[in-house]
Amino acid sequence: MAGFFASLKERVTVFPYQHMHRKEASQARLASDARETNDWQVVALALHLGCGIFSHDKDFWGSGIPVWSIDTVERCLERGGLEL
Repeated sequence: MAGFFASLKERVTVFPYQHMHRKEASQARLASDARETNDWQVVALALHLGCGIFSHDKDFWGSGIPVWSIDTVERCLERGGLEL
């Protein structure tokens, strides 16, 4: 088990939310249902990095950033429209 966590630690980057810009934090708090939970930090980080979110949580829908799930990734791969 220790080997698993050591491998995981090598692949994960911790990003302190204090490094995000206020504009991104404000925009994330206003976005959709993310304002009603602590999900705004995830939205703010996605805005900061210019990427989508992989989640099945519908609170992220309508936040203005792409929300990926297993189904959406699978559909894109089937259609040949996903570049990794």
